Amino acid sequence: MKFIILLSILLVSSFSDASIKSKERNSHEYQILAHEDLGSEIKQQDFYFIASTVTQLYQTEARRQGRTMVIATLDWETPYFSAWAKYEEKNNTYQVNFWGGFARLPDMTKRAFVFTACHEVGHLLGEYPRIKIKGMQHMSTEGQSDFFAANSCYKKFVTKYPKYFDAPLELNPYAASLCEEKFLEDKLNKRLCFETMQVARDFTLAINYVNNDVLPQFHTPDNLVVKETKDSYPSMQCRMDIIVNSALMPYESGKIGENALSKRLPCWFANTDT
Repeated sequence: MKFIILLSILLVSSFSDASIKSKERNSHEYQILAHEDLGSEIKQQDFYFIASTVTQLYQTEARRQGRTMVIATLDWETPYFSAWAKYEEKNNTYQVNFWGGFARLPDMTKRAFVFTACHEVGHLLGEYPRIKIKGMQHMSTEGQSDFFAANSCYKKFVTKYPKYFDAPLELNPYAASLCEEKFLEDKLNKRLCFETMQVARDFTLAINYVNNDVLPQFHTPDNLVVKETKDSYPSMQCRMDIIVNSALMPYESGKIGENALSKRLPCWFANTDT
């Protein structure tokens, strides 16, 4: 089982123990109770709608891959910061799981929580590269799950539910200019690019409550070139770069195209892998 709270314990190794921000333990360091409002956009109805809807959007793809995908845990009341995916061998099911505490992180937006749900589905349906750790070989790596989420799943949600996000876009000017330059007169892909650039900012800001790290920036990409594809989380900058890279790729009806696969970033993916 993978816990999103381990974002920086393992950072999810990346999700290291969140560093203590003061000498006194902060009661919200590891949990946020169901009745507490620290500024998240996610209400109880959003929590259930997003998790259920994202999972439903990919049931056809799950059947194509011969995988029975179910929501095993969807618990608003649990206060801890976690969402995870797993393969249950006993029942031969591929499971996504969500605890409410994660949805209540102070900077969590609807966009960021959709991306979270997409990331977990990506572990189950994102295909190769898969995690090499024994017992987890059924799961896509963390980088591939981010790639699936940004390139395919998040855009699919936006096209199906274009009016769900009520918060206006607050785009970084540099990120917006990349979309404008890339898509020019292509209105659909420009809109999806703007949306995906927004979630790059929203998601990394939300999980930084757990990470307590330097926030990544649009204009400072991770220059790491890995020799072996990472199973664990890439750096937070690389994770933002994965989303930005995907924003600049045309949407292909909820699938990752061959051309997109050839453009995976070297900060997490080694070209020697398939």
